[in-house]
Amino acid sequence: MGKINKILRAIGLVLIDVFIVFFSYVFSLFLRYDGVSEFVESVYFSYLVHALPLILLLYIVVFAIMSFYRTIWHYAGIVEIAKVAFASFAGTIFVFGILFCYAAFKGTLKEQLA
Repeated sequence: MGKINKILRAIGLVLIDVFIVFFSYVFSLFLRYDGVSEFVESVYFSYLVHALPLILLLYIVVFAIMSFYRTIWHYAGIVEIAKVAFASFAGTIFVFGILFCYAAFKGTLKEQLA
């Protein structure tokens, strides 16, 4: 039973992380455009719809590499806080790097085809 509980706990933590990352990206665009109508019509929303699965996957991979889902958070200390900060920073850098490359590639393709 112990192994099944660990797996269920890890799945629960992954789902919580997915929700937090998803909500933070959507809510930041919602705040940026002061409401739903401007947010849905924005170009950034279409980028977000296409990029969100990749964003979520990148964060989950970075968090898994940093062994977040195997740590006992009840006894978390300074080392775990540093790991969380580093993983969040690394995930954000990866996401912005991928999105920047995607936007640059998409822009150059438009220029070449025009």
